[in-house]
Amino acid sequence: HLRHRQSNCTGLFPARRNVVVSGRRVSEGENVVREITSAGGKALFVQTDVGREEDIIALIEKTVATVGALHIAFNNAGSEGHIGLLTTEQTVEHYRQVCDINICGVVLSMKHEIRSMLRSGGGAIVNTSSVGGHVGFPGASVYVASKFAVIGLTKTAALEFAKDGIRVNSVSPGPIQTEMFDRAFGEGQTDTKKLSKRKIRLAASGRRKRSPARSSGSVLRTRPSLRGRTLSSTAALPPNRRSSWRCQHG
Repeated sequence: HLRHRQSNCTGLFPARRNVVVSGRRVSEGENVVREITSAGGKALFVQTDVGREEDIIALIEKTVATVGALHIAFNNAGSEGHIGLLTTEQTVEHYRQVCDINICGVVLSMKHEIRSMLRSGGGAIVNTSSVGGHVGFPGASVYVASKFAVIGLTKTAALEFAKDGIRVNSVSPGPIQTEMFDRAFGEGQTDTKKLSKRKIRLAASGRRKRSPARSSGSVLRTRPSLRGRTLSSTAALPPNRRSSWRCQHG
């Protein structure tokens, strides 16, 4: 079962899967559902704000009631916040805008996903961090801190529930040409975008550039058989022009 935003769901799961898509924006979520069903899959959209615990509870209850159990969860919701501000210019409001989604949203999602998976005998969770969760970036202190936190949460949950057959991993995409990237760094090929891409390439050095299909494959490879030995891994993905994840957080 897929959770949160995507533009290429059909590349992540075969048609036989039951997919539950969630997000705050109804029209975009329903478009994703149509993509899946037109390819022969089964999908449902549930409007959800991951900053609200009651929404997450309702989402998982709806998922279980509809398809029987939750086996795979992809926590991909996120907010960039205010990019370009120095650490000394950040405010409590900026922190909450980012961390209520990027950190608290992941904590609450995993809390209730894991509870559901424990009842059904195990499962796999993939959390979206960022290459910004591995390196610092001037003007993005709160966002970077939130993505470092996702990796720490992922590793901790993996250790806590490995014995119960639940695997928890994360992926860390580099810059991707999306609406969120334009909001953060300006439209077109700005100097800030070029700098960010060069910096991220250093963090993901030695890795081949991934197409959308290869990015989707990286998500899939983080959740193999529940009998696998890896407790937690973080895959850092280099910059793409496009991605299998839609930036949808409004």
